[in-house]
Amino acid sequence: MTYTLSVAEAASQLSDLVRRLSGSDTVVLMENDIPVAEIVPRLSAPFSPSRTERTAAVEAFMRLCEEAESTPNAGDITDEVILAEIAAYRSEK
Repeated sequence: MTYTLSVAEAASQLSDLVRRLSGSDTVVLMENDIPVAEIVPRLSAPFSPSRTERTAAVEAFMRLCEEAESTPNAGDITDEVILAEIAAYRSEK
């Protein structure tokens, strides 16, 4: 559903408008009968990992670091070598 309100009306009832918005609602803000803005609901909540998820991610990252460090000749790989590999890959395309 689309609601149309003046900016002044919306300002006076903003908190109520925000509470009333559902997934498909839109509030069109008008100024001198010209649409100037829209208020739409957020589609999803921001990602906020739990403590358990953060701990698991850190542990996985640490395992990956340990694996990379234990790879033979990993210390021989320099930025120049990486850039050369990227350039070679791109030239093949």
